[in-house]
Amino acid sequence: MPEQKNVSLYQQQKAAKPLVEDMIAESLGGKMKKLALDLVAHLRANKMKPVWCLTNQWKAIYKTKNICRITLYPKHLPAPPEIRATWIVPEW
Repeated sequence: MPEQKNVSLYQQQKAAKPLVEDMIAESLGGKMKKLALDLVAHLRANKMKPVWCLTNQWKAIYKTKNICRITLYPKHLPAPPEIRATWIVPEW
């Protein structure tokens, strides 16, 4: 019988390239979910399509410039306290 390989979440997502909206639906709830979905809709409407880049991370690019990165923590793995329920905005 062939040996089964354990496939990491990174490998699964790298193969599937999940949409950020699908992961938002799984990871967030309430007002944060609506706010996150509104942000993604705004990015898409302004030609800054979020693309998968790492496990549970998407980046939005506009004219070759990184605009932002969205990182989601699964419900069973809470975000570290210092970034829970916050938005991290890079300084230019």
